[in-house]
Amino acid sequence: MSKLFVSLAAASGLLAVVFGAFGAHALKGKLDAYALGVFETAVQYQFYHALALLA
Repeated sequence: MSKLFVSLAAASGLLAVVFGAFGAHALKGKLDAYALGVFETAVQYQFYHALALLA
């Protein structure tokens, strides 16, 4: 596996964790339930794509 893909997967996973924490703490009172659900779905997709880079 290329070192580039491992580095990209690590950076992508880090961003997913940061976005997840941001959504859970900073956006919880600012977005309605639908928008927060959309944001959480986007964070999950970010995690999945980070894992896909390792496959």
